[in-house]
Amino acid sequence: QRALDLAAKHVIDRSTFGERLADRQGVRWMLADCASEIYKARLMLLHIAYKAEKGMDLRNENGIAKVFMANMVHQVVDTALQLHGALGYSHDTPLARWYTGIRSQRLVDGPDEVHRWRTGANVIKAYEKYGTTASACGGELFD
Repeated sequence: QRALDLAAKHVIDRSTFGERLADRQGVRWMLADCASEIYKARLMLLHIAYKAEKGMDLRNENGIAKVFMANMVHQVVDTALQLHGALGYSHDTPLARWYTGIRSQRLVDGPDEVHRWRTGANVIKAYEKYGTTASACGGELFD
């Protein structure tokens, strides 16, 4: 969220060729994509929290969330850095530091490929057992 906040402030304050960056369609699309990804991550966390409160098994959801959120954070920070241009690497913003640190989060608790392999196996197992993949995709939203 903070990276998107920094990007929004920057594109509002920065003008090139007599026009604010915030008024350019491509820039707005980049911001919209970031907002959409953050929203999806929040919904995913709420669903996992709900299932955790119910004492439900979260192993599959945790793997899916780990991959999605680590990649989402990487994409949002990368977009914020892109919108800042060279200024994103300055000491005035934490973006370059975040960008470097985020990469390690995609390795903690196993790289993405391990979690994706496991999720794929769960999809196959769910379909073979139940005739649907729903249980491998978070199951029912609410019981």
